[in-house]
Amino acid sequence: MNYRHLGRSGLKVSELSLGSWVSFGIQIAEDVARECVAAAYDAGVNFFDNAEVYAGGKSESVMGAVLKKMGWRRGSYIVSTKFFWGLHNGPNEKNSRGKAIYWGTSMWSAAEIMAAWQIADKHHLHKPVMEQPQYNMLHRERVEREYARLYLDIGLGTTIWSPLASGLLTGKYNDGIPADSRATLKGYEWLKPHITDPARIEIVKRLVPIASDLGVSLAQMALAWCLKNPNISTVITGASRVEQVKENMKALDVVDKLTPDVMARIDEALGNKPQEDD
Repeated sequence: MNYRHLGRSGLKVSELSLGSWVSFGIQIAEDVARECVAAAYDAGVNFFDNAEVYAGGKSESVMGAVLKKMGWRRGSYIVSTKFFWGLHNGPNEKNSRGKAIYWGTSMWSAAEIMAAWQIADKHHLHKPVMEQPQYNMLHRERVEREYARLYLDIGLGTTIWSPLASGLLTGKYNDGIPADSRATLKGYEWLKPHITDPARIEIVKRLVPIASDLGVSLAQMALAWCLKNPNISTVITGASRVEQVKENMKALDVVDKLTPDVMARIDEALGNKPQEDD
């Protein structure tokens, strides 16, 4: 496992990390979650992502119980969480975190991030060190173009989510929706239009032979592609089985296979490379 600084902070995060969205508290029980977390940690993962709203609070509870039972040295891993909606509607029950060492944003525009940074700078407050955006082969504009100046100007770090585009970049939706898909879960029906879009599936099909020529899975190539971006601090992976964790970790061995020629071939298949500003 390799480690990258979270922006310009002194915190180092594993290039691949493990998130709990959808899986913890919904798809998998605590025993399976423990196996997944342990497999990730054994592979060198030190960054575990969560959010207060995931599974109505159950996701944080499951992850907390798992980490407690593992008994690892507290300094050996990092826990990230997010809050906004809150679990309750009381006037004092929204922003009640008191143990955060570093803070950042998620799904903010470049202008909003810069404004927050400038306000913190003006008042000598802790500045945001990272943003958690969606980033994958099919969703590039914000990370590659909109945030471009922020990496240089304020040293923005990124902990990206959905590197596999909700599973679309695994190729498993090329012939329809499998029975075990997250899109079949109650409350996640909104995913269906995204993973059944004919144009997006056609792009994925064009990527299949490239991964095949490299001798790797499409998912591993998609994760490695994200890691080729030096402005990515960590790629948050998800898993509902320990086997998925182990397969995702193999993406680390694929990065060096993505030569400039291969990356150009991928860009040609995607047809969505953001235009650079003049």
